[in-house]
Amino acid sequence: MIGQHTCSLRRHRVAFLLGVVALTTLVTAALPSLAFQQTPARAVHIRIAAVEPNIKNYDPHKGFSGLEHRVLYAVFDQLVRFDRSGNFVPGLAESWEWPDARTLILTLRRGVKFHDGTPFNAEAVVFNFRRIMNPEEQSIVRGEWAGVESLEVVGEHRVKITLREPSAAFLASLTDRSGMMVSPTAVRQFGEEFGHRPVGAGPFILQAWVPGSHATLVRNPDFWEKDFPKADRITVYQFKADEPAVRGLKAGGADFMQGVPAKDVEWVKASRNFDFIDRPTVSALIMSFNLTRAPADDPHFRRAIQAAIDRRAILTVVYGGIGQTGTSLLPKGFWSVDPVMLAPAYDPARARHHLSLSKYRGEKIGIVVSPDDRIVKTAQLVQQFLGDVGIQMEITPLPGPEQLARFFSGREFHGRIGGWSGRPDPHINYFAVIGCGGSFNVPRPRGFCDPKVDELLAQGSATRDRVQRQKAYYALDLHLSDQAMVIPLIHESWAVAIRKNLGGFTPYLFGKPIYKELGVK
Repeated sequence: MIGQHTCSLRRHRVAFLLGVVALTTLVTAALPSLAFQQTPARAVHIRIAAVEPNIKNYDPHKGFSGLEHRVLYAVFDQLVRFDRSGNFVPGLAESWEWPDARTLILTLRRGVKFHDGTPFNAEAVVFNFRRIMNPEEQSIVRGEWAGVESLEVVGEHRVKITLREPSAAFLASLTDRSGMMVSPTAVRQFGEEFGHRPVGAGPFILQAWVPGSHATLVRNPDFWEKDFPKADRITVYQFKADEPAVRGLKAGGADFMQGVPAKDVEWVKASRNFDFIDRPTVSALIMSFNLTRAPADDPHFRRAIQAAIDRRAILTVVYGGIGQTGTSLLPKGFWSVDPVMLAPAYDPARARHHLSLSKYRGEKIGIVVSPDDRIVKTAQLVQQFLGDVGIQMEITPLPGPEQLARFFSGREFHGRIGGWSGRPDPHINYFAVIGCGGSFNVPRPRGFCDPKVDELLAQGSATRDRVQRQKAYYALDLHLSDQAMVIPLIHESWAVAIRKNLGGFTPYLFGKPIYKELGVK
């Protein structure tokens, strides 16, 4: 399924950059106005320019990078979905019920099969859940299942989940990695190779993947949802940086790009071939810490860092003003974010004051970053800001799997500047990043456990009453800001270039493109 021959990689990369991908399903890119004219003899092929450095894994339960989601949402269907307004809607679970506050019963969609023909049923769902919960599997989302007491098959298409405590957020976890169903047959067959040969029940089948070059998705002819997917083939060209991806877009070799750099936005807007679409997302760039390692374990030291950073400068210089400065883990306007709460002020004098009260004694602190252009540039600005108040900072760019080993598990660095792709429910975001046992709380597997954080998280998930949940998350944001436990820097936006004759794109708040919806207008 995967070929890694050098000639193959070079052939695909050259084809992309020249805009002449010559497949039987595609009209030559030299005639972009005809590229999507659909006739009985021509299928729809959509080409994506994606800045996705160092993707190593397409196993939804074991991956690391939020950038994996773009393919995960195509290959795997979820038990529960969100609509445009953020409401829960049926997916592979056609309905659900809560007989009591601790019991969730899922009724599964009938007649669905995984790409390899394995039936989708209650046994398959429980297999997935037990795989996530098994500590030997080291699932990235295992922490989301810490509150599950038991699982039970109660019919061929019904699953009963019993929680230890009521949780208003648990259903939301089934909209993301925890709810992406993998084929039990394929997992048993491929073992550790499953992440390179993923088999789901989603709208597309991963036909081929050359890491660092491209992923080819083809229509799942047996997908359960009528009229989807709209395209017959999608090729995701994977680049390590913005510049070559934009060059390919300009050359006519791509039809869609998310995250267009600020300097190229005016070109997109003026283009006769592309539209520019920009909407807010829950994706954020954050600075997090190993709160068990000195001097990052000292609130005064973290407050010094927080006050030393000029978020507005980062937004302007690195993002060209596209997006918003970070106040909370979630963006302004989201229901769980207090509308009157302000981001901590840029105040170098205050930073120096807190530094004088801290454990910091002039040592160099190590910060790991993702090897993404914007993240590296942001880190360099932060390095400059900290230097201005007397903090020495060293930047180490590492790909996701190495970050996982050296920062999240190995405790090697003081902190991290990196992307957080965001989730549609506040509890999942806070728990993952700073909750006791959260997947991105350092050091894994338990992380730093703050009693106040756990208390407020429990309050926020104990009820479905949104007003009561708001109170808990408003208080949690204030606590996190006061202690500078996590420093939100920037909330990213879609910033999409999309070919004018391409339709179906919805800029969902959760920030991941749903490729099944893309097609010809």
